[in-house]
Amino acid sequence: MKTFILLALLFAGVVNANCQHFLTRKKESVKKRLTRFYLQEKLIPVFSETDLSLTVKIKDSTGVIMKGEFSYFFKRNGRCYKETGTGDCKKCFDEIVNGAKNQKRFQWKKIHEHLYLSKPFWQVAIITSKEGTAFSYSIIYRHLKREEHARLYKAH
Repeated sequence: MKTFILLALLFAGVVNANCQHFLTRKKESVKKRLTRFYLQEKLIPVFSETDLSLTVKIKDSTGVIMKGEFSYFFKRNGRCYKETGTGDCKKCFDEIVNGAKNQKRFQWKKIHEHLYLSKPFWQVAIITSKEGTAFSYSIIYRHLKREEHARLYKAH
């Protein structure tokens, strides 16, 4: 039960820490914000990174690495274009995706069960996992070409 509560706290907190807030930011900024957030929650972030990605897993106060991870992907210019979360807590991921979709300025439209598009000005997509797989979401900046994004958005 304790693990579930910590996992729920981790993922629920990510709603405030993530949800498009990292898109277009530099890796150093993303890492700094994540570190600050998790330390405030008395959790220990464990980062692994390459030139073009940053992944974070979380240790609880006992040193146990919690299930689930968040990854951030960067273009050659150093700006984040995609954030992805994976794990086994459907309720947690539903909260994250709903938190993202509740940001009114993006004016989200459901294209199909696993794809949501922001209004074309923002060019952001949310993609969720299909049933029967590990739960995951991706929030992607410029996932589609501008024209295709606008066409799909207007059609729904």
